[in-house]
Amino acid sequence: MENRKWWEEATVADQNKDNTGSKIPWYNQKSKLEWSILIWPVFIYGFIKTDLIKKKTKQIIGAVVVGLFLIGYLTSDDNSTKAPTMNVTSYEVENAYMQSRTDADNMYKGKTITVSSSIATVMNIGSDQFVMIGELNTNDMFTACYFKDNDELKTLREGQRVVITGRCKGRTTNPQANPNLVIMDQCRLGNK
Repeated sequence: MENRKWWEEATVADQNKDNTGSKIPWYNQKSKLEWSILIWPVFIYGFIKTDLIKKKTKQIIGAVVVGLFLIGYLTSDDNSTKAPTMNVTSYEVENAYMQSRTDADNMYKGKTITVSSSIATVMNIGSDQFVMIGELNTNDMFTACYFKDNDELKTLREGQRVVITGRCKGRTTNPQANPNLVIMDQCRLGNK
């Protein structure tokens, strides 16, 4: 009975030692390295330190992982354009800013909104392309909608009714610009 117990202890002890009799680090033991994946920082450390995987293989795996993260990061859109949108008229937004800038900012600023209105003008200033919308003769405010895709602007005409979706940036703070101007960026036609 005692011999068997000694034999079991010797077998377990030998599994954790190499040919020279020194102890094998946990990251060079296949089963322990596999279990370490449950705690990813420990696994990354073990993956880097282990001798079970060739250096070239580690570099290839590392490059693939970094590449996947970069692809995910570069292809992700701004979260503000993915948020649910509010459907309003430009008069409602402009009127809210005329009444109280703070309340209007709390309601609209930084959010994606879909605005319906008439086009006051389509403008190109340098490389900036935007559409001024607003109901004429209702108030002195207008909304400037900046577009990324210039092709969308070619079909627009003054007085035309449009629906534009974009992110509200709030009322202009530029002292040289019209203070009665609400700014929207990341705009696109329709309520997409």
